[in-house]
Amino acid sequence: MLGLQKILQKENIKKSFLNKINLAIFVCLEKRCMSYAKLVFVKSKIMLDEVANFYRINHQKIILITGGIDEEDFKADT
Repeated sequence: MLGLQKILQKENIKKSFLNKINLAIFVCLEKRCMSYAKLVFVKSKIMLDEVANFYRINHQKIILITGGIDEEDFKADT
């Protein structure tokens, strides 16, 4: 939801009163789900920090799974 909120702000789209209420409800539900979850999986370090800060959950509860690229395969031969 945080991503959707940023997109709406970036595109300068005005939100109606009902959309604001829906957004508040979704964010509240997301926070509750994050607090009850045993583990949360994220795809990047940036997302890990954003989720930990926005939802106020412990970093130990968040598992980072990258895009599946092995950096050893793409190292430059020097």
